[in-house]
Parts: sequence; C-alpha cells; structure tokens
Amino acid sequence: MIVVIIALAVIATAGWYWRAEINGWLNRLKGWRTVIVNAIPAALIAAGQIVEYAASFPLWESIMTPQAAAWTLLGFNVANILLRVQTTTPVGRRD
Repeated sequence: MIVVIIALAVIATAGWYWRAEINGWLNRLKGWRTVIVNAIPAALIAAGQIVEYAASFPLWESIMTPQAAAWTLLGFNVANILLRVQTTTPVGRRD
C-alpha cells in the first residue's frame, strides 16, 4: 500500500511541476484522450499479467523471491523517472 501512495505522490508532484506543459499536451491530444484514459488501465492489467507469468518460471526463484523481484522492478522504474527528470534534452535527441 505504501508503494502505491509513494507512486501517486511522485506522479502528483511531477504533474504539478509540469502543469503548463501538460495543459498544452492535453489540448493537442483532443480526440485521443479517451483512448489514452482507457488504455492506461488496460496496460497496467497486461503488465500485471506479464509479471505474474514471468514470476512463474522456476529460474526466478533461484535468483530472487517474487517480492524482491517486485521491489527491484519498482526501483528500476523510479530510477528511470528520476533520470528523465534530471535530463534536459528531449527524448531521442543528443543536443
């Protein structure tokens, strides 16, 4: 539960920080917003199923517990979010 609260806090903070840019994106996404809102839960459900399927392989049990794997995945995602916040170039550019 605490993980969900922390994730929501990070998302809320990022949303407040980039509120002007988000408003511009939302205006450009007219016609796609409903698709995106419906795709997000579908993607989360699919990701959960993929993680559950991958956790069923015996190889993972010899490397780490399912709980450790979940924490590792969460740590990896948080690290990527923090890295993106620190970078100054747009995605896909070297400038």
